[in-house]
Amino acid sequence: MTSKTHFTRRSTVAIQALIQEGLEHFKANRLADAEVVYNRILKRHPNNPTALYLLGHLFHQKGQNGTALEWFGKAIALAPKEPLFLNDLGIVYYSMGKLEEAIACYRQALAIRPTYYMSLSNLGNALYDVGQTEEALVRYQEAVAAQPDSSEAHNNLGNALLKEGRFDEAIAAYQKAIEINPVYLGPYNNMGAALEAQGKMEEAIAICQRALAIQPSNYEVYQRMGGILFAQGKTDESIACYKKALDIKPDSQAAHNNLGNVLLNQGRLQEAVRSYQKALDISPNMHEASNNLGAALQELGEREEAMACYRRALAAKPDYGPALTNLGAALDVQGRVDEAIECYKKAIEVAPDDPDAHGSVLHLMLMACDWRSFTSRYERMITVFRAQQKPVKPFTFLSLHTTPAEQLKCATLYVRDKYAMLINLAATRQYDVNPNRIKIAYLSGDFQNHPVAYLTAELFELHDRSRFEVTAYSYGKNDGREMRQRIMKSVDHFIDLHPLTYEAAAQKIFDDGIHILVELNGFTNKARLQIPAMRPAPIQVSWLGYLGTSGSHFIDYILSDHFITPSGYEENFSEKIVRLPECFQPNDRQLAVPQSPTRRERGLPEQGFIFASFNKSYKFNAETFDIWMNLLRQTQGSLLWLFATNHWAEANLRREAEERGVASDRIFFMPFMDQASYLANYRLADLILDTYPYNSGTTASNALWAGCPMVTCTGHNFVSRQAGSLLITVGMPELVTHSLTDYEALALALANDPIRLANIRQRLQDNLQTSPLFNTPRFTRHLESAFEAMWQRFRSGQQPDHIFVPKRPPDEFVHLAQGVPAEPNSIPVMAQPVTSPPAVGYLLPKGLAQDIVATDYVASDSAPTDLQEKVDWVAQNPVRARDHALQVMEAGHAKIHLHHIANSRETYDNVEAGYRILDNTENIRPDWQGYWPMRKFLLNVVLDDSAYYGFFSPKFREKTGLQYQQVIEYVQKSYDADIVLFSPQPDMGAFFLNSFEQQELFDPGFIEVSEVFLKQAGFSVSLATLIMDSRQIVFSNYFVARPKFWRVWFGLTEMLFAICEGPDTALRQALLKASNYPGEVQRKVFLLERLASLLLVTDSQWKVHAYNTFACAWSDSRLNQFKLEAVLSDALKIAMQTQGFSNYREAFASLRDRLR
Repeated sequence: MTSKTHFTRRSTVAIQALIQEGLEHFKANRLADAEVVYNRILKRHPNNPTALYLLGHLFHQKGQNGTALEWFGKAIALAPKEPLFLNDLGIVYYSMGKLEEAIACYRQALAIRPTYYMSLSNLGNALYDVGQTEEALVRYQEAVAAQPDSSEAHNNLGNALLKEGRFDEAIAAYQKAIEINPVYLGPYNNMGAALEAQGKMEEAIAICQRALAIQPSNYEVYQRMGGILFAQGKTDESIACYKKALDIKPDSQAAHNNLGNVLLNQGRLQEAVRSYQKALDISPNMHEASNNLGAALQELGEREEAMACYRRALAAKPDYGPALTNLGAALDVQGRVDEAIECYKKAIEVAPDDPDAHGSVLHLMLMACDWRSFTSRYERMITVFRAQQKPVKPFTFLSLHTTPAEQLKCATLYVRDKYAMLINLAATRQYDVNPNRIKIAYLSGDFQNHPVAYLTAELFELHDRSRFEVTAYSYGKNDGREMRQRIMKSVDHFIDLHPLTYEAAAQKIFDDGIHILVELNGFTNKARLQIPAMRPAPIQVSWLGYLGTSGSHFIDYILSDHFITPSGYEENFSEKIVRLPECFQPNDRQLAVPQSPTRRERGLPEQGFIFASFNKSYKFNAETFDIWMNLLRQTQGSLLWLFATNHWAEANLRREAEERGVASDRIFFMPFMDQASYLANYRLADLILDTYPYNSGTTASNALWAGCPMVTCTGHNFVSRQAGSLLITVGMPELVTHSLTDYEALALALANDPIRLANIRQRLQDNLQTSPLFNTPRFTRHLESAFEAMWQRFRSGQQPDHIFVPKRPPDEFVHLAQGVPAEPNSIPVMAQPVTSPPAVGYLLPKGLAQDIVATDYVASDSAPTDLQEKVDWVAQNPVRARDHALQVMEAGHAKIHLHHIANSRETYDNVEAGYRILDNTENIRPDWQGYWPMRKFLLNVVLDDSAYYGFFSPKFREKTGLQYQQVIEYVQKSYDADIVLFSPQPDMGAFFLNSFEQQELFDPGFIEVSEVFLKQAGFSVSLATLIMDSRQIVFSNYFVARPKFWRVWFGLTEMLFAICEGPDTALRQALLKASNYPGEVQRKVFLLERLASLLLVTDSQWKVHAYNTFACAWSDSRLNQFKLEAVLSDALKIAMQTQGFSNYREAFASLRDRLR
C-alpha cells in the first residue's frame, strides 16, 4: 500500500521559487542540493513551516527518521492545522513501526479535513496492521469515496480486500484502478495475486502479460508470473520467469530464493543449493533462504549442514515457524527426539493454529511414550485441524484417534499443498491397448533391508512372465545387503533412480512405457511422491508402504481387502478400492525362522508368562499401555517384552508402569538386531499383544510365521484393521476383537489357560501349511487378476472404478510328506519342514489328510500317538492310514459335540439330555439371535479338529422332529463328511431356486443387499440365478460340521458382524432393517442363516451328508400340501445342477409358478 505527499506553496514569490528549485533537486534524487536550498530559505525565514516540513521529508527519504521527526515537529508547531504535515508525520512513525503514533497523526489530520483521502488510506494501512480490519476497510472505502478518480485509492482498497480473502471484491477494485489509470502497474500485479488465490491461473497469467505489454522490464510482474507458473506445474516456464526477473534485477535475493524453490521441487538439488547461496550472498540474514537451503541439503543427506542452515534462519528470525519445524524434523531423523519435541513446541508458540506442528509434536510424544500432556495437545490439534484447511503430515495422523473422513481430508490438503502443481506425462502418449505383456512397475525407496522388501521379494519372483513384464524402480540408496541383491535378481529390470531429479525419474518411467505403476511408499519417510504426481504411467496404484488414502488426483487405485475396507468405506478414499479376495498383504515363504534362543540369551527370566509386542512405540498410546499393565497385574509372574524404539521411550514406559502399580523390572526391551535373531525371539513369546490404534503389519506376519499367536483389536481405519485381516486369512478369527475391553479379556483368558493357548498355537502351526496368508503363489495370481482388471478398464476407455477380485478355487491337495500345497515348483512354506520319508507321488484329499493326522489312534496298537510320529507314519503308510481313520470313525471314536442354545430359563430347563447347553439366558444381544452365543463359543473355545460341532436353537426338535440320539447316530454314519445337514421345512427349500429367493418373498430387497455384502466378501454370484437343492440348503444353521468348515463359515460371518457393528454405512443400514418376521428380526440374521448354504454351493471341496429333509417338519404355509411336487421340484433342481439342460429349468419354473 502506498502513501503520497502533496507539496503546497504559501510563501512569497521568491521563497516559492526556491522551494520549487529544492523540489526539482529532490525529485531528481539530488538530496544534498535540495538540502542546501531548503537551508537557504530557513536562513532568511527561520519560521517558514513549508521549508521545515520539506527538510523533514528529505531526512525521511535519507532514512534518518529521528532527524525527520524533529523537523516535522517544528513545522507542525508553526502550522498545527495543516493536515499534510500531520499525515506525513504519521508516515514517518509508520515506517519506524510505531503504529499507534502513526494512527494518532492520521486521525488528527482527518479531524481537520475528514475527506482527506491520503490520510484515510494511510489510516487504513495502519489499522489493518494492528488487526482492526473492519475499521481499516471502512477507511479504505471512505478514501475511494473521497477521491473516486484515484487509482491508488482503489488499489489500496483491493489490497485490503485481498488480505481478507474477499477475492471477487478485490478484483473489482483493481479493475476500477486500471480503468482510471491503464498504465498504473500496481493493480495488474495485485490482480494477478487475487486470481492466483482463486485458482484462476490462466487469467492470472493473462493479467501479468498485460502488465508486461505496458512495461516489458517489470521485475515484480516476472516474479509474480514465476510463482503462478510454478503453481501450475509449468516448472520450466517458471524458471524462465525467475531468470528474466534476475536479468532485470540481478541482486534480487527474493528471485534467487524463488528460483531455488522451483529447482528444489524438481529435485535439481545442487542447482537449488547454488540459488539459495546466491540469495544469502546478497542478504546474509534472509531467513527464508537459509531455511530453504537447509531443506535442499537435507534432501542431499547433508544433515549437519542442513541443521546449521535452520539454526542460521532462526538466528535471523527466532520465531520463524518453517525453520523450527524443519529443524524438528531433522532432529527426529537423527533420533534426537527430545530436542525435536522442543523445536515443534516452539513452532506452536509462534503459530498456535498450525495443525502440522501440533501433529508432529504428538507423533514424537508417541515415539518417546511421553503421554503426560498428550490428551490436551491432541484435543487442541484436532480442534485446529477441523476448523482450518491447513495441511498436516498424513503419516502423523495414522497413530491418532482420527476418523477415516479426517484422514482423507488430511491427505487431500497435504497433496494439494505439496504436489498439486505437477504435470501429467501419461496424457501425452498413446498406449498399445493390446500389448504382448502388461508392463507393471514397483516404485520404492525401500528395496533394501526393510519390511516392504521382505514382504514383496517372493512376489516379484513369482509373477507370471508370460503375461507381465516386471520392473523395480528404486530411489533409495543401495545398502549392499542380501535383500537388495535378491530383489535385483527377482525382476526383469531393476533401475536405480536415486541420482535422478524427480522430473527425470518420472520421464524415465514414462519413456519405458510402463502400464501400471505401483507406488510402495506413500507418505512415509523416504517418499518421493513428486514422481507419481507427474503421472508417468496411465494407471497408478497405492499399496503396502502407507496404510491409508493418498488423497491425490494422481493415484487411481488402492489395494485392500474385504475386511480392511468393508462396503461403505469408498467415500473415505480418493482412490478406487481394489479388494483382493483374501488378504491385501503378501508374505515371503522363504523367510527362515531359526531355533528358539534361550531366555538367558535374551536377558529374560527363566520363568513367567511372556506378553510381547515388537512394534515401534508410536503405534500405541496410554490407553493401550493401561491394558498391558492390567494384564501384568492379573497374570502372576508375567512380563512384558517390547522393542526398544529409543531410550526416552524405555525410561518413560518404566515410569508409567510404576505409576500404574507395576514394578518396572517386569518390562524388558529387545534391542535392534538382525532379521534372523529378531524372528527367533517370537519362539520365546507366549502371546503377542497387537498395538492400537496402529495395528501390526509385517510384525504381525512375522509373529504368525514363527507360530506365535497374537490378539488384536480392530478399529475403523485401514491401519487399525490390518492385523485382523491377517488373522482371519490365517484361519484364526477368534483372535480378532472389536473393542479394547474384549481385547483385554481375551488376552487375559489365554494367559490364564495354558491348554487353550497351546491348542491355539498348534492350530496356528497347522494353518500355516494351508492358509492363503502364506500361499504366495495364490496371492500373486490374485494380484495379477487385479492388474488385468485395471488394464481392461483402461484399454476399453473406462474410468477407474472399484474392483472386486474373485477368489480362486481352493487348493485341492496337501502333500503329506512335505506339509505344503502340491503346486509345481513350490517352495516349502515352513522354514523347517517336517523331515519324513517322502510318499512319492501320493496325494490325499486335503480334508481326509487332516483328519488322519488329527485322529485319536486309540483303536490301534500299531498306530502312533505323537503328532510328529503320526505325520511320519501317514507318509509311510498312506493306504493303511486311510483305512485306519475310517475304522476309528466307524467304531464311534469320532467326537460329536452338540450344543443347544438356551435363550430363557424355560428353554434352559427343557434342554434334552445329551446336549451341551449354550447359556444365552441373559440375552445380552437379542438382535443377533442365536449367533451371539455361537460367536462367543467360537471366539473362546479351541475346536478339536477330529470332532464335529453343532449349535441348535430351542426349536430344533420342533422343526425337525429329531431327538438327540437320532442326530448322533446320523452323524456317526456320516464319518467322512465335512458337514451334515438337518434342514427343516423342505417346501421352503424345494419351491424356490435358492434360500435367498425364498427370503426375498418375505423381505423385498433382501437379494440386492445380500449381493452387496457377498461381493464385498469376495463372492461373484448372481442370487437371481443361483441354484440350491436339498444337498445344500440348510435353514436356521441346523448343521453339524468339522472345525475346518466352521472356521470358513465363521470368517465370513465375522465380516458380516464387523459391518453391522462398524461405522454407519448404507450397507449397514440395510442389514439392520427389520424384516416382516415376528419380533422384528433384523435382515442380518436371515442373511447369516443362509451363508452356510452359500458356502456349500459355491465351493465343491466340501463333502456333505444331508438328512432327508422331506422327513422333517414342513412349514405352516399352504405349500406344505404339495409334498410330491416338492420332491419333484427338488429333483429338477438337482438335474439342473448336474446336467445343466434348460428344459429342467423351464420345468422347475413352470411347476414353481403354478404352485406358488
